[in-house]
Amino acid sequence: MSIYNNNKLWEGHRVILPEFREKVIYKCRDCRYHILIQGKEEVRQGCIEKYKELWSRPPEKIDVLILLKLVGEDGLQEILSRANPEAQSCV
Repeated sequence: MSIYNNNKLWEGHRVILPEFREKVIYKCRDCRYHILIQGKEEVRQGCIEKYKELWSRPPEKIDVLILLKLVGEDGLQEILSRANPEAQSCV
């Protein structure tokens, strides 16, 4: 048994300060602002963190037409451009 098991400051090979731990261990797909956008023929991923004030609790999946009405074309392009499920969490 390693002395580093269950040690919040030690994550594998790096030392992490407690206030930065959540940003490092969570990926964007675990973030509450990472949503699925349902189009006519495909489902794409996006990050709505910039538009978080639109929802009290963001949906897991949203129709693209509803999203277009809420944020417009430029907003939709920005949401889709930030869709990296393997990125570190922004929370």
